[in-house]
Amino acid sequence: MRRTNISDIIAFTTTVETSSFAGAARALGLSRSAVAKAVGRIETRLGVRLFNRTTRSLSVTEEGRRFYEQCTVILDDLASAENNIAGRDARPKGLLRITAPGAYGQLHVMPVVRDFLTMWPEVAIELNLTDQTVDIVEEGFDLAIRIGETSDLHPDVVTRVIARYRTMFCAAPEYLEKYGTPQTLESLRSHLCLPYINTRTSVAREHVWRVLTSEGTWQTIPGRIAFMANRGEAVLDAALSGMGIAWLPSFLSEQHVAEGRLVPVLSDYKSAELPVMALYPTKRYLPARVRVFIDTLVAAIRLQQESDASHKNSPLRKS
Repeated sequence: MRRTNISDIIAFTTTVETSSFAGAARALGLSRSAVAKAVGRIETRLGVRLFNRTTRSLSVTEEGRRFYEQCTVILDDLASAENNIAGRDARPKGLLRITAPGAYGQLHVMPVVRDFLTMWPEVAIELNLTDQTVDIVEEGFDLAIRIGETSDLHPDVVTRVIARYRTMFCAAPEYLEKYGTPQTLESLRSHLCLPYINTRTSVAREHVWRVLTSEGTWQTIPGRIAFMANRGEAVLDAALSGMGIAWLPSFLSEQHVAEGRLVPVLSDYKSAELPVMALYPTKRYLPARVRVFIDTLVAAIRLQQESDASHKNSPLRKS
């Protein structure tokens, strides 16, 4: 099969974006027939129909949509390669599509988004906050933030650890005054539990805490469910309201613990350090908007961690 001319590819992608041969022709400074012939040449070579045509409308087929998505990646790579050689890719611009977990995204990604857009006004950001796993290659995201180890990654995805955190048992002072402070894992059986649930998995009638002991072994303890939710913010709110004991990540609980609204319990039992990772599709030339955003996010997280450490060590901090 002969290779498709890059001009034909541009004519095709522009037709998809403008939804007409006439619109593509105006955008490219060509005649309508030249654009239609370019698309026709691609269809002949591929042996598939890229558009459904009627006398009044033009719509892209499923094969055409898939081909368009692959072509835009190729054109982006080509533009990045040219900009890289010409030294023009240092300035972020274009649409940056990010997906991140709800609570972490709201607390740590959104502040960076606001600052980033102020620094780089030529960038637009689409932020998808969800606790569900998203296939960033299939769904066209430039960047994903994931929490915890990931074993089912797409082979074309690069990972970078940007932070680490632990989880711990926490409860409001009001709850502990009313129900007492558990001293052993076994005593959790008599306490109200506030579990985080994943909507893709089932939750038993009796929630089971699974914790790492100081000896490095895992131990499970059942407890009574008072409330459960599939969003970390909801579990945090329930704990702050005195509804029970929660197993909260440090990025959610630390500030509230420092200010006395939550009290750590069973402090010997914490999770192992879990990574927060940035994931992005493999590209020889990573767009500046992606690279600079990741660097900005890492710098913001490091600054916050240094601030937290300084606050913990401050002699003025209340004990």
